[in-house]
Amino acid sequence: PTNAPPKDLRLISMTTMGLRQRDETCATCHAKMRPVTTTFMPGDRFFDHFDLVAFENQDFYPDGRDLGENYTYTSWLTGPCAQAGKLDCVHCHTSSGRTRFAGEKTNESCLPCHQARVEKATEHTHHKAGSKGNQCVSCHMPMTTFARMQRSDHSMRPPTPAATLAYKSPNACNLCHVNKDAGWADGHVRKWRTRDYQAPVLYRAGLIDAARKRNWSRLDDMLAFIGDAKSDPIFAVSLIRLLEPCDAPRKWPVLRQALTHPHPLVRSAAAHLLSGDVSQETFSALLAAAKDEYRLVRVSAATSLARYPPTLLESSLARPVCDPAFTELENSLLCFPDAWSAHYNIGNYYEERGWSAKALASYGQAMRLRADMIPPMVNAAMMQARQGDLDSAVQLLKKAESVEPKHAAVNLNLGMAL
Repeated sequence: PTNAPPKDLRLISMTTMGLRQRDETCATCHAKMRPVTTTFMPGDRFFDHFDLVAFENQDFYPDGRDLGENYTYTSWLTGPCAQAGKLDCVHCHTSSGRTRFAGEKTNESCLPCHQARVEKATEHTHHKAGSKGNQCVSCHMPMTTFARMQRSDHSMRPPTPAATLAYKSPNACNLCHVNKDAGWADGHVRKWRTRDYQAPVLYRAGLIDAARKRNWSRLDDMLAFIGDAKSDPIFAVSLIRLLEPCDAPRKWPVLRQALTHPHPLVRSAAAHLLSGDVSQETFSALLAAAKDEYRLVRVSAATSLARYPPTLLESSLARPVCDPAFTELENSLLCFPDAWSAHYNIGNYYEERGWSAKALASYGQAMRLRADMIPPMVNAAMMQARQGDLDSAVQLLKKAESVEPKHAAVNLNLGMAL
């Protein structure tokens, strides 16, 4: 009513939230992620509602710097200030995203934690007062461009020109000194800092790079990194996901142990990858993970448990644990029912559970939503062939062939069906 403002404007106040809640509210938009639900409310826990993309994705350089279409939250979680639990998004930004420390106040964003360095900035930066190089963000939050959009690195790590030399990732020195090369920059930072702060960055990047290239000569180092609870959790998650094509059996005990890691994203990644080890030991570990306090971990555990035979899943020990987890998984797979991939993915789940009719119906819905998508056609045709309906399988595979004549899976399965 006129001149009668409502008692409750229904606005979210971040002043009433804890540090984690503020970060995770921002992360729902500023993260490269996959939704697990559509019910997040400000104040909820991020990993009850979302999965997070890490450095297994080629949109990041091996050292974690931004390359392609990235957002903020993944790199933010690797930053020492965030990991120390002393910094949140609204320290530097208003809740609407504007900076609180523009212009001459830029270095005040690092207060009060780094007061000594801010007061003697020129000694720390080795740049003149008033210059861009004397601003904390120039070195610790260098700005790069993608798709005509400028974005700042939120990991807040110092410049690492050695990573530029090794992996061509950007470093703050050469983003300003464009007429110099990374070797020049590397010489300066090594002269300025007696401690080799670049070594841990290069070590982690080397593991990621090797895993991306499926170079398993460093597998023991990768497994040791994953197994160390003190390792950076985002890099550990990245390595776990990159280990999927590795066929070395010694990875399984490490992944089972990772189900007890302090970080839910690590537990979730391990639970998901354990789908490749159908054993009694892993089954028992996944049952425990299906009772995890975080929904994301429970959903990942359910994804892997779906591969086990009904006799195990329906036992008196397993059923009370598995049924609720499977319900959460099914709901997560259909978060976006207008997407063909949602029906394709739940079709795969139904097929693993042995529910052929439901699987075929889901593949059919995926094909109705996107008639040019090959995966549901191939999966449905393979199911039809196994059921003895070769005519339907051949007909569907010929349709797939007309869409993509040189698709390997289409030609292989069509050949077998014929």
